[in-house]
Amino acid sequence: MRQVFFLFLIFIGTLNLKAQENIYDILGLDMVDTSNYDGKLMFYEDLPFNLLNKTAVDKKIEHDLEHTKNQHFKTLGDLNANLSKNKNTEYEKVRSFFRWIALNVEFDLHSYNTGHLPPQHPLIIFQSKKALSKGYADLLTIFCQNNDIECRSLKGYTKGFDKDKEKKNYPDHFWNVVRIDGYWYLLDIPMCLGKVENKLFIKNYTEEYFLPPPVEFIKSHLPIHASWQLLENHKNLEAFYKE
Repeated sequence: MRQVFFLFLIFIGTLNLKAQENIYDILGLDMVDTSNYDGKLMFYEDLPFNLLNKTAVDKKIEHDLEHTKNQHFKTLGDLNANLSKNKNTEYEKVRSFFRWIALNVEFDLHSYNTGHLPPQHPLIIFQSKKALSKGYADLLTIFCQNNDIECRSLKGYTKGFDKDKEKKNYPDHFWNVVRIDGYWYLLDIPMCLGKVENKLFIKNYTEEYFLPPPVEFIKSHLPIHASWQLLENHKNLEAFYKE
């Protein structure tokens, strides 16, 4: 299914603006640019980054990450510099940061279950290699910001990560919004890694929450600030949990 959607994106990238607009309208998808932080939708004529080269880029990044396995980095800055080395585009850097965190930072299940939440500062996460959702989000944010890539940690409500904690009246999960080549994208690292079931963390890696269309991400994530839904028609909490 992901291959079909991937080929579809390549196809629409070759169409003119009006044709793209019509296809997205039929499928109920949104082409989003929130470069002014106002959530306003704008149509663009080309894809934000070259999906034709995406697979090759991802493979190269995985190859580079293999060389970091046995390396010891004294500082967070050293690690950040290594991960961004020879990465020529914003997408490559974000992908490298995302994958290193996914491969090396364990979900802190004990703290999650006990409710005794340790500080989630990136320096602490770098040392402990354990994090809760805020730690994952803030670590990616600092990696990106150190490379002049706009990135924010968002707080909100989720579905699908831990059914026992869903439908709470307070937000308790964090994820990221990152700007790549002028366009905003959403991602959630811990939900890419797995989910919590019966107080156990079930590992099940997926790319479903790495830069998906906003209309898909909203099915499982509702940020506190509606503008970061990246949708023209915002969804409220009641509608979010009804679907």
